[in-house]
Amino acid sequence: MKWYPTPELERQIFEIAANLSLPVDMAALMLVAWRVKTCGPRDPHPGLPLFNAAALLRLIDEKRKTVLANTRHLIIQDPATPHSLESHELDALSSMPALRVLGIHVSRLFNRKRAVLDFTHPVFCNVTHLEVLDTEGYNVPWERLVDIPNLAHLAFSKMWVYPMLVDTLRAHRRQLECLVFLSSDFRAIDVASRRTEVWLVMVKRCSNENWQWGALTGLDCWRAADKFIAERRASRVPSEH
Repeated sequence: MKWYPTPELERQIFEIAANLSLPVDMAALMLVAWRVKTCGPRDPHPGLPLFNAAALLRLIDEKRKTVLANTRHLIIQDPATPHSLESHELDALSSMPALRVLGIHVSRLFNRKRAVLDFTHPVFCNVTHLEVLDTEGYNVPWERLVDIPNLAHLAFSKMWVYPMLVDTLRAHRRQLECLVFLSSDFRAIDVASRRTEVWLVMVKRCSNENWQWGALTGLDCWRAADKFIAERRASRVPSEH
């Protein structure tokens, strides 16, 4: 007697497989799905990994508006050139209504000729979680990040910014609920963890791992940080931990 999975189990298996497939593999996944119309993932593009700016430009030029319109997580790891996201490409990012989690080299997002980075630009209007991938930028006015209207969670994947940033954002943080530092350097984390601000969290996890896990499952450093901050505020863990 042959055993067949229940429709619920079949759907769950298919959704796991779909979530583990990058968007470029989705077409092949659809070809092997038996009942794709009933088992298709409810949201086939929860996250969009782009490893360089050119990949984003190709996506925009191909007019794949459905992908852009439904993408909640976006990361561009390769720093953009000064002009690569200056015209219709930047406007395309602004027209992603579902975008909530953005990882990008902020200092290179806009033209270097501009004296001030415009954090009120429409590209940031729906972003609630921002991960800054910049590896340098001592002259960047990072306190202006609080101008992003809906920003509640901010993360930096490089520890260089730590000493100057905490003091700066403390005075400007307004609606900022959580500041996260991601690092694979345990020694840097140990030193930085001496800070006792309730809203400041250090996470021993690399940026790539965190982003992928969060986009696929929703279980990422943001959720862990929120839970940890709640425990701190309830005095269930010491503030220095």
